[in-house]
Amino acid sequence: MTSTIDDVDLVDFHTHYRPPWWDVAGSGRRLAAGLDHARLDDLARLVSDTRAGGISLRVLSAPVELLFGPDLPVPTSAVNRVNEYLRHTLARTLVARHG
Repeated sequence: MTSTIDDVDLVDFHTHYRPPWWDVAGSGRRLAAGLDHARLDDLARLVSDTRAGGISLRVLSAPVELLFGPDLPVPTSAVNRVNEYLRHTLARTLVARHG
C-alpha cells in the first residue's frame, strides 16, 4: 500500500504566539522585526490558517526572547502572565464550542 501526505495527520511544533497586549516596542522588538505581528496574536486567524493548511494540531510557544528580548532578566510573573493568557483564551474557546 502506498501512502501519501493525505494519509497522515500533520502536527506543527513550531508556532509562535504573543498576547495582544504585548508591547511591540519593548526589548523583544529587535528579535520580532519582520514578523507579521497581527498573525502572532490573532488566534482565530491561526485556527483558520491551521485548518486551511491541513494541519491537525499546533503546539504554540511564546519564546521569552521574542517577547521580552535576550538581554534583560524576565520575572517569572511576566512569563506566567503570557501563559495564563493563552490558557484562559483556549479554555473560553473550548467552553464556547463544547459547552
